[in-house]
Amino acid sequence: MTIRCMCGKEVELEVYGGQYQNEYRGDCECGRKWVLNEISGLMTEISGEEDNIGGEIQRAK
Repeated sequence: MTIRCMCGKEVELEVYGGQYQNEYRGDCECGRKWVLNEISGLMTEISGEEDNIGGEIQRAK
């Protein structure tokens, strides 16, 4: 996955290990370190709602 740093350069993020494989990390040439976390599962858990495959959120029964 590639993002653009605040300095304007592209940063290649790589999957960082762990149980859920939902974290990406990378270093920019300018010295900034980047971490990206995918949190949709966490947000669903916090809100008490379930994901629907179609992308809609439904209340858990």
